[in-house]
Amino acid sequence: MILYSTDQVFLPLVCISIASMVEHCRGNRPPVTVLLHDVDETARKGASSFLEELGLQLDLVDVDGSWCQPWAKARGQSPAKFGFLRMHELLQRPVGRVVVVDADTRFMDDVNKLLAHPLDGCAVAAVNDMAVVAEGRVPDLCAKLGIPQSPGYFNSGLLVIDLEKWLHANTGQAAIDVFTQRSEILTFNDQCALNAVLAGNFRQLPIRWNALQGTHRADWPVSMHHFAGHFKPWKMGLCRRLPSVEKIMGAPNIDFYRAACRSARSHNLDPAGNQLLETISAGLLLGKMSVNGRLRQHTLRSSSSLLTSFASQHPHLME
Repeated sequence: MILYSTDQVFLPLVCISIASMVEHCRGNRPPVTVLLHDVDETARKGASSFLEELGLQLDLVDVDGSWCQPWAKARGQSPAKFGFLRMHELLQRPVGRVVVVDADTRFMDDVNKLLAHPLDGCAVAAVNDMAVVAEGRVPDLCAKLGIPQSPGYFNSGLLVIDLEKWLHANTGQAAIDVFTQRSEILTFNDQCALNAVLAGNFRQLPIRWNALQGTHRADWPVSMHHFAGHFKPWKMGLCRRLPSVEKIMGAPNIDFYRAACRSARSHNLDPAGNQLLETISAGLLLGKMSVNGRLRQHTLRSSSSLLTSFASQHPHLME
């Protein structure tokens, strides 16, 4: 089972991510469930039309996000961000393993490899957050969460979950409890909550399965791009072709999303928004980041010596 949780804003991106997943499937296409939070009927029909063309076993599940609305709103987050924490109540077909995926992703490899990947008795497998590694933040984040620095701090943009073990350990509810009882330890929302709950008890996946834009080096293999952060290849307007921006996002990804957005618009789904407004907004963002040094820092992140050190210490994760 492949699982996404989304609101109306990110629904077009979910559809594009699923299409990229289907494109690279070499065996049976796994069933897909999309948890829908505050999605109107027009968008729902558009997504259904888009996804039905892919020949999937598909469940679109409407979710009432009021259960987490107070603390999600307090953190400036959509309830959709946390829907997967209660997935066992929402899935409409029996499954043993679930791959939870963020909307801002593009698959480049067969997701069936993840469904067959050994978890070595763990409830969760995930990829170390290489942006956190590159910026040298692992020690501070782990200390704040009260967890060991080894095997490290993972990114929650892709999670492989053994649902039986997840339920047995009450992992989802434990993460929710972190929000309601220990929110002061959180820096990155559900990602920090899960790191706190699992406390290092997760199976490390090769970093190719969560290649963070701006951090993942060009000579490293990629099985899934993850466009976390400010730079999104479907947005940025005309600024996406600036050399500094194109270097971070990659010209092939920009071209892919340009074509994918056209396809989505034919189903009344538009992830890109108004190009003029996007260009203005991106220009202001880039100006601010240039002044405060964040743009240069972001551009140079993939050359961090800390990434080189991580790669040399964990060669099995670089394959």
